[in-house]
Amino acid sequence: MRSRYPGCHGVLVEPEELGLGLGWLDRPPPLRVEVEVVGEVERRPGAELVWWMEKTLLPGHPTVRAEMWREDEGRLWFGNRFLPDNGTDGTSGLNLALRIDQRRGIVSIAPPAGSTSALFEALGNVALPALAQAHGSLVLHASACSLGGRATLITAPGGSGKSSLLTGLVAAGWEAISEDQCVIDLGTGSPLVWPGTNWVRVRKGVNVPAPIRTVRFCALDKVAWDVDPWTRRTPTPVTRLVFLERPGEPLWEPVDPAVAIGLLARQSPWHHGYDAFGQSAFGALVDVALAVPAHRLRLPHSPRWLDRAVELLADDVRSPR
Repeated sequence: MRSRYPGCHGVLVEPEELGLGLGWLDRPPPLRVEVEVVGEVERRPGAELVWWMEKTLLPGHPTVRAEMWREDEGRLWFGNRFLPDNGTDGTSGLNLALRIDQRRGIVSIAPPAGSTSALFEALGNVALPALAQAHGSLVLHASACSLGGRATLITAPGGSGKSSLLTGLVAAGWEAISEDQCVIDLGTGSPLVWPGTNWVRVRKGVNVPAPIRTVRFCALDKVAWDVDPWTRRTPTPVTRLVFLERPGEPLWEPVDPAVAIGLLARQSPWHHGYDAFGQSAFGALVDVALAVPAHRLRLPHSPRWLDRAVELLADDVRSPR
């Protein structure tokens, strides 16, 4: 992604020829990334499988298989495809492929024809976090929002309402930072979260509160709502972790750092050899868990759960520590 630095008073991060704006920063980002949109990205022979995942996004739709492979010379290949109805593996349904050249900072991506959503999601939620991790940052599957210049990171199992909670916080006057993949910088001694994509994806059919009203793009099972007007532009100190659980009996309790380490490890995507995880990422997880207070949050499913969660988080941020 080519970056322009107009006097360093707000950095527009976008490949201008694509019109792919990923938000503003008030300082140059630590990485310069160049994006190439191509017709095909074939996986190179001899690549090593890093991870794979299969998921059915909607009832009645085919299963999607996503894979990450490590090629030679520090390159990663990512692809997803629709599996045949009988569930057997196959390559005829290749839906998207991209290569991440970690050394040169080049992303080559082949989205399905005309699919803006695939391009945006693959770049914002796969390529950029993988590059940040390769350059020493900690990446967490979480959303982040800021109030008063202090960031709260929210992790949750899929379907727990993490994205809906982010929209509620924005509607209540918080600043969005990142909606799915959080890049954590520990180079200054205290954890900072960098701004990510300036949209939030919510499952189709779920209402979002005002003033969020503009659709950025639509995916198969989600709508990406534009939160750019309410997105924070600067890396922000992380002052709280929230582990959002699936709906159930109300719960708001502190989490011991030793427990938080394990919970964070489950939310840390890893794009390298598994034998390197402990050496490269575990120390950063420990540092975050020791430096940032954590809470576990669970609320019953009700029409007011979002309002209650927003009130609780806002009260906790404003209360003296």
